[in-house]
Amino acid sequence: MKKIIFTALIITIIFLNIVSAQRKLKYKDAYDFILKGNNEKSYSLLLEYQKQDPEFINTYFQLGAISYNWAKNYDPLTDMELVEYFIYNTKLFYGLGVGKLRADDKDARKNSDFYQNEESFKAIEKLEYEDVNALMNQRIEDIKKHDTYVHQIAQNFNQSIDYYNKCTKIFMEINQENTKIKDIYLAASTDLTAKIHDIITYYDSAIFFFEKYKTDIKNYPIKNYNQNLVIKQIETFRLEGLTSANFLEENILIWDYKSWATDLKDVIDKNIENLRKELVNTNKEIATKEITLAAAKGYSDALTGFELDEKLIFRIEKFDYQSIVSTLFEYRDIKVDMILQNKKTFNNYMDTINFLALEKKAKNHYITLDLYKKSDSLLNILQNRAIDKNIKKYNDFFTDNYAGATGIKKYPENEKKAIKTLLNTNFDNLRKSILFNRKVFQTDQILKFNTEEIYTSIKKPDFKTNTLKKYYTLKSAVSEKGEYYITGYYQQAAATQIFVAKTDKTKNVLWLKTTPISPGNFEYGKLFAYNQNDMLVVAHSENITKHKNFIYKFDNTGTQTYKIDIYQTKMPQYLQYDDINDNCLIVYKGTDFNGFYSKTDTITIEKMNLADKKLQWKKDIIIKGNVFDIVKIDTVYNVFCNFATYQDQTGATKTSKADIKSGSSNIVIIQITDSGNILKFKEINATTAFFGIAAIKIDSETINIVGLKTAEKDIYNLKLDNADEIYYQIINAKLENIYTN
Repeated sequence: MKKIIFTALIITIIFLNIVSAQRKLKYKDAYDFILKGNNEKSYSLLLEYQKQDPEFINTYFQLGAISYNWAKNYDPLTDMELVEYFIYNTKLFYGLGVGKLRADDKDARKNSDFYQNEESFKAIEKLEYEDVNALMNQRIEDIKKHDTYVHQIAQNFNQSIDYYNKCTKIFMEINQENTKIKDIYLAASTDLTAKIHDIITYYDSAIFFFEKYKTDIKNYPIKNYNQNLVIKQIETFRLEGLTSANFLEENILIWDYKSWATDLKDVIDKNIENLRKELVNTNKEIATKEITLAAAKGYSDALTGFELDEKLIFRIEKFDYQSIVSTLFEYRDIKVDMILQNKKTFNNYMDTINFLALEKKAKNHYITLDLYKKSDSLLNILQNRAIDKNIKKYNDFFTDNYAGATGIKKYPENEKKAIKTLLNTNFDNLRKSILFNRKVFQTDQILKFNTEEIYTSIKKPDFKTNTLKKYYTLKSAVSEKGEYYITGYYQQAAATQIFVAKTDKTKNVLWLKTTPISPGNFEYGKLFAYNQNDMLVVAHSENITKHKNFIYKFDNTGTQTYKIDIYQTKMPQYLQYDDINDNCLIVYKGTDFNGFYSKTDTITIEKMNLADKKLQWKKDIIIKGNVFDIVKIDTVYNVFCNFATYQDQTGATKTSKADIKSGSSNIVIIQITDSGNILKFKEINATTAFFGIAAIKIDSETINIVGLKTAEKDIYNLKLDNADEIYYQIINAKLENIYTN
């Protein structure tokens, strides 16, 4: 409003300048407007008259009086420029008036009528120089005092506003950069910490200058101002603290930025700083453990892993839910477990001192697979969380330890390769364990028992060129105690005898037994199974005209406890012994020692009750392939076969999708009940060749299939370090796939 009046005044002056060119202004015209109280009009006329008659003293008196009133009446909090303008004019015009009045001290008396608008002069009967001079000097001093006070008031007032607005600005910047308060905690970089400190300092300054302003207006009231601060707490980070304050209102609503910033700073100082140190230390400890384990030579169960502090993860998640760092640490913890798992003694396939049964080894390798799947899943989560917003929270940590944002973004991809290598090492160790289990004497050795010699190398029987009076091994195995069990044949001139033997851990032969000779017959132990009390041997006998089979049982001293004649002429290829229920399952095929692919033939599966020495049932299956393992779960036998072709229960011929001309195969699983009924055939088919070498029961719901991704080979002559890629699969009891490498 006042600025509009001042603008109108300027326009009036311009207009009067134009008019003055046409006529001369009389002082009484201006003075009449003063008496009417029209200061705007009279001010402009007085300025014009001053140009017309610069020596007329009352002009300066009246201009000074109007400027004085306006300087006092304008609001220094909103119109400081006008206040300053009229303070200047007050001092200017009154100063000129004092000077000119000194030169003409009779003016007060001579022109007393033009001073009568001044209220303080009305009571003076005869106005004198001293009266007018005193008033003008007094007002000059008063306006100087006013000048000092209003500048001090305005300065404190505006500084309070400025500092408060700085708080608002910084708070809004933080608010825009963070979607929730927890995002700030771990992202509290040096810059952010400085901003939080600035908020506290600026807020204190805003309050300090407002209190000074309150004291000023109490001592020198202006425009009836008497504001009070109403302080509101910031309870919802994204919704509150975002509005500015109107400091001209009687009750000024301001946000308590200091309390918010102080609380935030307390969390950072008391929790986050310590947490950051823990992150650095934990990362260093994991990295050191990882390097130490990776560098460890050989195998040992004495090595220890890394125990991730779950409380640390809780504290991270408390301040940063679904944190990138908690996922990183959880992954690295599991990776250390994978490295440790690969260093344990069960990986040492040739360790006969701490020997584990293949089933127990497979369970340990399955644990490694489980760790791999967990770590791979965590890497996927880590990859999804490796975005700028999340990385920013730990900028210094990632810069110092993971080559910054670029490094942590590439980390999941690189680590996927690393854990895949660990998994492949795990698979390879299992493959070697299985092959070693098939052929525990990897090098040709001669074991001696008194004067007798046992050749441990497994070869297809050669009855024509073998050295007489020697023992030749056809199957061997190592128990968990490190004891070796062996069977094969003793070479005579025109016949062979079945032999069985047992050694201690150091391969010293404890006992060596042979069956009675049958002249003209070549007999040999083909398969066996054992426990701590017994050794069950399936033996084969052949001559020019016929083949036949026997089952022998020996106790733990090598004494024969019984012999069962089996009226099955095919070659025994697989034995499963159930010592608890005293029965066995034997698979027969062809007449060749190990010629699984010589022709399409019928495999015969027979179940024998050993207690009454009777055949319980048998099943014939036409297949070009072989049975490589049998796993019983509950009352169902799962018969695992490599196949090129086979006939299912309907008589339909099924063919492997691999190239059968090259000897390639896939796998079929035949489910047979305990009573001998075929439930189903389940194929594991692929266009690329692979064949199974073992199927291992992990638990009542899980089976591990292990093989090689190549055309079928004689596993007895495979080297442990062959380059063929392992085939590894996990299926459930329903034969559904869980994992395939």
